[in-house]
Amino acid sequence: GKKKSCLLMKEESIEGSKRKPNIHIVKPFIYGNVATTIVPKYDLEGNQVISHTGDVANTHTWTCFLRNHDLYEGMTYISHVIFHLHPSFVNPSITINNPPYFVTLDGWGQFEIKIEIHFVNEAENPVTLTHMLTLFHPNDTNPPPMDNPVVKEISDEFVFFEPRESFYRILSRPPSRALEYALPCANLIE
Repeated sequence: GKKKSCLLMKEESIEGSKRKPNIHIVKPFIYGNVATTIVPKYDLEGNQVISHTGDVANTHTWTCFLRNHDLYEGMTYISHVIFHLHPSFVNPSITINNPPYFVTLDGWGQFEIKIEIHFVNEAENPVTLTHMLTLFHPNDTNPPPMDNPVVKEISDEFVFFEPRESFYRILSRPPSRALEYALPCANLIE
C-alpha cells in the first residue's frame, strides 16, 4: 500500500539507489578446496611431534577458497566472506574482510563448509554456498601424497538483475591487475 510507495520514493531519491532497468551483470567465480597430507614428524625418541594446532590426529592441511576465474581480479563487489566450519573448531566462523578470500587450516575429517558472501551493496542479499571439504582423491581412501594434492573446484556465477546505479558502477569496473596477493594454492589451481 501507501507506506511501501513512500519507502520506495525515499529510497530512490538517494543518489545511486535507482535501479538500472533491463540490465543484468554476470560475475563468474570459483570456489572449492585444496588439500595436502601432513607428513608426521617425530622427535629423536620416536614420539610424534604435536602439530601447531596441538593435535597429533591432524592428517591434512587444507585451504577453502572463493575466487574469480581470473586469479588477479579482486572481487571489489564483495564486502566480506564468512566461512562457517564444523562446530568442533575453536573458531567455527571465520570472517575475511578483504581479498583473497580463503581459510587454511589443519584437520583430519571431511565436512560441509558454508561460504557466506556479503556484497558491498547491502541491498543485495548475502549468498550462501555449501562446499563439501574434500581431503581424498575420488575412489581413494589413502591420504594424497604431498606431490599430488586434492583439488576440488566448482564454477558458478553471481547474476545481478537490475542492480542499483552505485552498485552497477562497481560491478562495471574493469578488473585491476595490480593486486599483490595470490592464494597459497594458486600454483596448483591455475
